[in-house]
Amino acid sequence: MADKADKADKVEKAGKPDMAEVQFTEQWMRDRAQEIGLTRLTPEHVQQLLTATKAANARRGVLRFDTLTYADEPAHVYFLPEQ
Repeated sequence: MADKADKADKVEKAGKPDMAEVQFTEQWMRDRAQEIGLTRLTPEHVQQLLTATKAANARRGVLRFDTLTYADEPAHVYFLPEQ
């Protein structure tokens, strides 16, 4: 089972830089935004995205995920109230 997870992880990371090695700059953020079609961002929007990206990356760096499995994924359960 670990082999499948390792292979999936390698496939997912193929061609992507390690986020720990990325220099988070406004130009880097603007380039990433343009890659997904966000082409009309104001400088304030770019700064907000940059701040959020830095925070998410910092949180990701301290999370332990080496023992997690797909079963550990949080589930969102919805139900309708009785009438």
